[in-house]
Amino acid sequence: MKIVFFPGVGFNKDLSKYEGFLKTLQKRVSFEYEIFNWLHSHLENEHFKEHLDLDKNLRFRKIRGLFSEVVLDFQHVLFHAQDMKIPEADLYMGHSAGGIIALAKSQNSNCVVFGSPIKLVQTENYQKESIIRNCKCKSTKVLNFVHKNDIIGYSIEKENTENHILSSPFYSLATYSPIAAHRYYWKSNVVIDKTTDKLVEWGF
Repeated sequence: MKIVFFPGVGFNKDLSKYEGFLKTLQKRVSFEYEIFNWLHSHLENEHFKEHLDLDKNLRFRKIRGLFSEVVLDFQHVLFHAQDMKIPEADLYMGHSAGGIIALAKSQNSNCVVFGSPIKLVQTENYQKESIIRNCKCKSTKVLNFVHKNDIIGYSIEKENTENHILSSPFYSLATYSPIAAHRYYWKSNVVIDKTTDKLVEWGF
């Protein structure tokens, strides 16, 4: 069986954390995987060329960078996802805005998402976009992980969805940093265990 994983892109170009997570799962469940790297570097370059000099004296550059990534991801997902040549799979996984693509593609399969802002685009303003309508497919079973400090991730309000709200130990950076919380999922034994259980339940 095959899993296709959609990473969160923009600033998050290091795919090793996703590779490590998937390989850990492979030790427990048999499957092959592919990471679908839907980069939009042209949007990043346009954004930073325009704002680099203007914003160079502003504080919290990393947090601003994270929000810039989310905005760019939203744009790319809403306007270009239907044109992506996405591989067929038995299961789709997605992190951050990649979770929107994963859920939209999962009309005939199940889905696991991590720190996804799907809730933010399930508003009246976006209902005409076909990718958002696809996200509401009632037959799709969804496993959704959200760290309670992740300012990008939200619970998903949809039938057949299992939301898991995570916390981290006091010594973890994710306990204090929203950015670290957004990337915490690959370090969590709870995520590994619950994902493994769900894959087995779904026939992997």
